[in-house]
Amino acid sequence: MLAISKETDYALKLLLFLATHRGSWSLEEITEHEHLPYKYLSRLVLDLKKAGLVHSRQGRTGGYTLAKRSTQITLSDVLELFEREKGVVSCLVKGKKCLNESNCPQKPAYDRLEEKLLKEASKIRLKDLQPPPKTKKLITS
Repeated sequence: MLAISKETDYALKLLLFLATHRGSWSLEEITEHEHLPYKYLSRLVLDLKKAGLVHSRQGRTGGYTLAKRSTQITLSDVLELFEREKGVVSCLVKGKKCLNESNCPQKPAYDRLEEKLLKEASKIRLKDLQPPPKTKKLITS
């Protein structure tokens, strides 16, 4: 089975937190609420900021917010940001050579798998991953 890295998983948790909680949030608040390691997340948030997925603002009312709507951020945005150097298999990574490139019967299958994976991931929006809104139960007597 293909594995999603811890980076991608934590980045998605951070993005989902920002998508479901209004306002600006400090990294300390996010890590505490999501039970994520601060040092690790502080590195990931820089990549998310460079990629234009989060905004940061300094000061008393500062913190992190989504840079786009949750309907505009896809799973493929995050996968390509954190998994692009890995590929489905290492020989698909740009710049890496396959040991048997000229006679590799499985390479076309791996190419197709990666292409389909990213195509499907581009259909999954951050909004689709958000939990349904909680509704208050009416107390009847």
